[in-house]
Amino acid sequence: MHNETNTKSTIIPTASGELKQYIEAFSKVYGEKLGCKVGVLKLIDKILKNLKLNIK
Repeated sequence: MHNETNTKSTIIPTASGELKQYIEAFSKVYGEKLGCKVGVLKLIDKILKNLKLNIK
């Protein structure tokens, strides 16, 4: 039997980034409607923050 409480789903935005609304819609469908634990892995945001810190 499938245990929904342990189901996880992660969205990894593309290099061009995803609209905030897209990530919210993903979270609503997979989190609220399907009962998954939702994660967002934003690699580009982390890289840009590191670049900005190194430039200053």
